[in-house]
Amino acid sequence: MLSAHVDQSAISPVADLGCGTGRFSEMLAAELGAWVVGFDPSEKMIDQARRKPVTAPVALARASAHALPLARDCVDLVFMSQVYHHLPAPAAVAQECWRVLRGSGYVCVRTGTRENNVVAPRFFPAVRAMLDADLPSSDQIKANFIASGGGFGAFLAHPPFIALLVVFVLLLGAAMFTQGNLNPGEREDRGNRWVIWAIMGLGLALAYVPAYTDRIGLWTLDGEAMRWIGVVLGAIGGTLRILPVFILGRRFSGLVAIQKEHALVTTGIYATVRHPSYLGLLMTVAGWVLVFRSGLGLIIAALFVPIILGRIRAEERLLASQFGAEYEAYRARTSRLVPRVY
Repeated sequence: MLSAHVDQSAISPVADLGCGTGRFSEMLAAELGAWVVGFDPSEKMIDQARRKPVTAPVALARASAHALPLARDCVDLVFMSQVYHHLPAPAAVAQECWRVLRGSGYVCVRTGTRENNVVAPRFFPAVRAMLDADLPSSDQIKANFIASGGGFGAFLAHPPFIALLVVFVLLLGAAMFTQGNLNPGEREDRGNRWVIWAIMGLGLALAYVPAYTDRIGLWTLDGEAMRWIGVVLGAIGGTLRILPVFILGRRFSGLVAIQKEHALVTTGIYATVRHPSYLGLLMTVAGWVLVFRSGLGLIIAALFVPIILGRIRAEERLLASQFGAEYEAYRARTSRLVPRVY
């Protein structure tokens, strides 16, 4: 069946991952007329395979599927038989497959999936839940290999990524009509400018780390539902981030500054929360990280909190010095970030 989908004349060498005792390694070499390298993490399996009579061009080595001792772009086919559902980090293995495969190479994954029409669940319904928990779906396997290959096509392999892209494009379009600026105004707390550089540095880290850890399967939070939670958080957070820019107009500055004819706004969303834009920023950052299910990204995102709180304290000191009792009364009846919590 494999030979019907590949160009046999262009298949050599072949990497057989999780080769066990070499059963399929020999068959691949014989049927495809190719040189095959079989890899298995078990030394006992490799030793057993080496005891067999050599009847085909097959080499064997002990190695894990996510760390193959092969050069980049050196094989034409990666083959796995009943291995995929045992992989502790499928994304890392898929990335390794992309690394060793030549541009026109193939990946063949022979494995049980949730869609398989197995007999057992018909007689033992409880088995279905076990199969769903232990076996991947065909779509999950395909999406894993597409995503691990990198590029824009990989990004669009996940519907939550498409949704996030749509949200950010809409927010970016809305931002084009705002009047936010970096005007130091009539009076500025210049000692707080470090916050801008800190946020830019963390932003650069978040632009790379969550997507990379998702791609290689490092510290990922399981489940597609986590991605959709991230999309919702990002959409709500992005809206909260940009809405105050519309409300304040030219008075909204990226600097801690008092603008000309500055007036204290205490209505609308500001009647409940004093810093909705910073709440929106934190929610957007958390949403971005969760879309990529990145545990490491959450740690980086948490670093935004002390920076934002420092920024808030600086702004409130400046506003209190400008508006005095009016601001103190406003501060007494509102929350900083989370209504009735903080």
